[in-house]
Amino acid sequence: IQLALGVMQFHAGQLLAAEAILRSVLAQEAGSEGAKLYLGLIALSRGQAEVAVLFFESLLETAHNNGVYRAYHGEALRRAGRLDEALEALERARIYGDDLPWINTRYGVLQAELGRSAEAVSSLERAEAAEPVALDPRAQRYRLEL
Repeated sequence: IQLALGVMQFHAGQLLAAEAILRSVLAQEAGSEGAKLYLGLIALSRGQAEVAVLFFESLLETAHNNGVYRAYHGEALRRAGRLDEALEALERARIYGDDLPWINTRYGVLQAELGRSAEAVSSLERAEAAEPVALDPRAQRYRLEL
């Protein structure tokens, strides 16, 4: 129940309350994937990329084949400026993440940051094809074309 409350607070934008609840959950259940995930997301939203990296790495210790966790890990690494590690993490996320459009979008953004425009466009087009109504891949591709 506490985890659900923390997640609800997160989605309501109440990050301080969410963090307090989620840290309490983690103190009671050190392996709580949900608490680690949302604490990592809170850290990312605050610009604390290295803190987020640690939460996502902790998740991957027991759920190494989880594409979603790998994608968040890659995104945290990207925001921390660890681009080579981010690329590896997002490549694995694409393998384990069933080709989810938002994973391909994150991968495309990283490819653009690495100066690989063709790869970036390809990844973003792949995301668009998988989810034609998604706006983020289109917006990212548009930025590349400017």
